[in-house]
Amino acid sequence: MTAKKSPAKFTDAFVKGLRPDPDKEKYYVRAELQGLALCVYQSGVKTWFFIFTLEGKRYSLSLGNYPDVTLAKARELYTDAWKLYAAGKNPARLAKIEETERRLAPTVEMLIEHYIESLTKASKDQDAWALRKYVVPVLGELKVADVRRKDIINLLTNIVNNHGGSMSNQVRKYLSTMFNYAIDQEIVELSPVSNVNKQAKAKPRERYLTEPEIVKVWSAFSGNKVMISDSMKRALKLILVTGQRPGDVAGMLESELVGDAWSIPAERYKTDIDHMVYLSGLAKSLLPAKRRGGFVFPTSHHLSKKSPIQVNSMGHAIKRNLDVIGVAPFTPHDLRRTAATHLGRLGFRDEVIDAVIGHSKKGIIATYNQHSYEEEKKEALKAWTSDLQRMVNLKPVDVWVGLTLSNYEPDANDPEDRRLI
Repeated sequence: MTAKKSPAKFTDAFVKGLRPDPDKEKYYVRAELQGLALCVYQSGVKTWFFIFTLEGKRYSLSLGNYPDVTLAKARELYTDAWKLYAAGKNPARLAKIEETERRLAPTVEMLIEHYIESLTKASKDQDAWALRKYVVPVLGELKVADVRRKDIINLLTNIVNNHGGSMSNQVRKYLSTMFNYAIDQEIVELSPVSNVNKQAKAKPRERYLTEPEIVKVWSAFSGNKVMISDSMKRALKLILVTGQRPGDVAGMLESELVGDAWSIPAERYKTDIDHMVYLSGLAKSLLPAKRRGGFVFPTSHHLSKKSPIQVNSMGHAIKRNLDVIGVAPFTPHDLRRTAATHLGRLGFRDEVIDAVIGHSKKGIIATYNQHSYEEEKKEALKAWTSDLQRMVNLKPVDVWVGLTLSNYEPDANDPEDRRLI
């Protein structure tokens, strides 16, 4: 190792002006700070080093290349390393350990997969779809600990520009929850999403179906002109009949059906409480007659028979068939809003409607009003079912025998299924 003997007074101009020696592979220039040196290679690369002796052995710690690491930054890194050295520690060895840990640390893609695996809520498929589609291609290879606030902002801004503000805000919500999970798992100490605002102002959706639109939608979902599987048509109708979340309907399990009720367990429900949904005869008639346990509405994909239909697939199916349905664009969640809106039209109080659709109580009401509204929920759903049957000209459907239904919607694509309602 060759070094100029007298320390140099480092300035930006001095460092910038250093040139390679054509006769030497490299040479070192020592700074006035003890142990700080700049190595100038024949290739023109300039690298900062902290050179020190500990327990009789000489070490060198790379502080990075100039100009990526400026003179000011090099002095800062040198000061940090010197403090460790002064405390009797080996900064070069600690840096090597840190680098090894960083290299073995999980990437964002790995975190996403672990996070998805931990989810039990009904919207798991929606979270997984969004994170894999929008986050993995951009941040997937980054180490979780290396993700910064600017990375999140750039990602969300790009989603706003290419996929809309609503999707950007949804992805932000999923990322926030995921990084909170990472904190709980002691993968990171701070979330890079915590101080990131929504990159788009989300306007609350107000779309609901009017009575004439309900008639068109019900007719379309009852016929064979729309390119939607029988299982999905039933599920979409059930959202409208019960007012429940699309993800909860899609993920319905046979074990949750007890008598005339559907009991959604807390571990699968968004509000983390058990939720009881009373099933009218019409609601029961929408449950498939041929079931073998597990999910009531399994996906039609031949490779995924043990998985439920996905909420995103519901939305895509509606969008693809809007011309046939003959109404303005709507989403599966708009069917839920439709049920709530018409319950209001029928004269039911807000607190009863909230209980029906599973909204948790807020503020002081949650503290002082412990009434569960179970009977009111039942009456509300009965009234809504009766009104819905009037709209679509259906006779009341009251028969329910165990898990075998005598009344159900036929599947025109199934040669064994030719009965009519």
